[in-house]
Amino acid sequence: MPNERRRHPRVRVHLPVTLDLKGGGRIDAHVSDLSVGGAFIEAEESPPMGTQASLVIQMPGDKQLAIDGTIRWAKPDGIGVQFGLLGVRETYALSEFLSDLEPMPDSRRPE
Repeated sequence: MPNERRRHPRVRVHLPVTLDLKGGGRIDAHVSDLSVGGAFIEAEESPPMGTQASLVIQMPGDKQLAIDGTIRWAKPDGIGVQFGLLGVRETYALSEFLSDLEPMPDSRRPE
């Protein structure tokens, strides 16, 4: 198995997200995998690595989750975003949502 560096299990999702990029720009896209530490976002645009962004993820039940993050990498089909420090409410909401979903096979924590 490849060396998995993530600290938090990821789950597959399909949630609308809006990224407001620091310095200008906005991207409307979809989150396709999510963890407490970050997300993969299916997007046609690829902001430069290191770009700061404010994300608003549309959660089930018409709830929104607002999180700050940093673009860490890009592929032709999307971008990887690492979340910044989460507040108590954001951490709780995200943890509760993720706890009901099956983790992706490659997201096991190293022992």
